[in-house]
Amino acid sequence: MKKTIFLTGATGLVGANLIRGILHNDETAVIVALVRCESVPEGIERLKEILDKVSPCDETDTLKRVQVIPGDITEENLGLSESLYNELAARVTHIIHSAASVRFDLPLEEVRKVNVQGTKEVARLAFKAHQSGRLERFAYVSTAYVSGNRSGIILEDEQVQPDSFSNTYERAKFEADQYVRSLSASLPVTIFRPSIIVGDSLTGRTTAFNVLYPVFKMIQRGLLDTFPGDETATLDVVPVDFVCDALCEILFAGKPLKTVYHLTAGKKASTIHEVFSAAARFFARNSGLRGTIKFLGLKDYKDMKDCEKRNGRLLQLLEALEPYVMTQRTFDHSNTLEALRGSGIEIPEYGQFIGNVLQYFEEMNLKKQQRKAA
Repeated sequence: MKKTIFLTGATGLVGANLIRGILHNDETAVIVALVRCESVPEGIERLKEILDKVSPCDETDTLKRVQVIPGDITEENLGLSESLYNELAARVTHIIHSAASVRFDLPLEEVRKVNVQGTKEVARLAFKAHQSGRLERFAYVSTAYVSGNRSGIILEDEQVQPDSFSNTYERAKFEADQYVRSLSASLPVTIFRPSIIVGDSLTGRTTAFNVLYPVFKMIQRGLLDTFPGDETATLDVVPVDFVCDALCEILFAGKPLKTVYHLTAGKKASTIHEVFSAAARFFARNSGLRGTIKFLGLKDYKDMKDCEKRNGRLLQLLEALEPYVMTQRTFDHSNTLEALRGSGIEIPEYGQFIGNVLQYFEEMNLKKQQRKAA
């Protein structure tokens, strides 16, 4: 049966890469992309722009198999007319919900509206599609950091119940994750939990310069030669192409599926020393920077936070990252490894892709500076 895949978050980093991956690997698949816009032409232009940033090529053939629908996951019936909503429910075979608010600093109720209520609205479509007899799978793109403040080994199959969360993003994603998991008795549900996502492992391309990228920028500018954190703490980082290749392989391979898959580096995760020292060495190659970073313990970090002479923006950035650079944890990915066995898809080592990621980041910064100068 030809796949008709309803995709949210199509203009996001994961969503755009999923479009590329799905259409490349399945010549008959059709994607219905829900895009927050006022009209179909506007949505098509937005999607073209994002796809070009992901992988520049002629979009003509790609968009022949992508139907853009203006809508909003936070609205009833996703903001669609009743007739279009019913028509979708009668023909979609897969739903991939990747749309989300990814900011860490929003008020909880604001981020809940998108990440929790939006997920419930997409699930309503999944129920209706399931009743029609067409739906094969409802896939939800969550995050490994629904584990909140937990340390140690985080298993895929366990019920994650953290005592607290580092930010409103984690909490809202946890609530949505648990809601989707609660549907597994009545819907064919699969939850994918990637860790920290950076650009493509080969090209470095990304559309989202967040999480680690602001730190890279500070290192590049020579503003961050002393880093607060436990240098032995692990930071799980994966390139976007691995996330999307693994998700597509697991979702569409036709094998029996488990409920949760961690799309993470797992035991291959690097320490924060390795993560940020690699960036320091990279940016030092053509500059007068030292190429090394000194790491502070927790006490010294707190002393530094109290120092009023510190750069306010830098301090704000480091405070947001504090929970991620002070915690020893490993995201077990046994289900993922089992599902990918024999597929040829492997989890890359950090050192294998970070140079490409930083190269692209550097090139984009240079282009931005040139545009400003012009």
